[in-house]
Amino acid sequence: MSTRNGYTLIETVIVLLTLSVVIAIAVPFHSKTVDALTFQTFYQQFEDDVLLTQQLSMTNQAFYDLMILPSQQKYFLLETKTERKVLERSIPDTIKLELQTLKVPVRFSSDGTIYSPGSMRIKTNSKSYRVVFPFGKSRCYMYEI
Repeated sequence: MSTRNGYTLIETVIVLLTLSVVIAIAVPFHSKTVDALTFQTFYQQFEDDVLLTQQLSMTNQAFYDLMILPSQQKYFLLETKTERKVLERSIPDTIKLELQTLKVPVRFSSDGTIYSPGSMRIKTNSKSYRVVFPFGKSRCYMYEI
């Protein structure tokens, strides 16, 4: 009577091949999902910081500058009178900013109107977006390009 103790080489190879195919299919989906979540988190925080800049300018009747530094992968909010940084944020490495017609600093008047409207491009590993700072009191809006 023969007893079987383990798996044959063919069975092991089939299991490993199946597992490899599943991983090869799943990794690109995971990468795109992480990329999208990183962008959404970054953009939501950025939009909130633009709103904060506008609200502080209106509330305190003072100038606050949003300084965007793409080469240093960061931006910060500066109170211009005292030159004190209110906040500083880093930009994730997977996100690249290109200031197109947007002039730095982003500044709002005491009634909430932006001084220098313009646009910038945000690139991720898989997509590109344009962020527009229009004339008037609206803050900014984003769309995929």
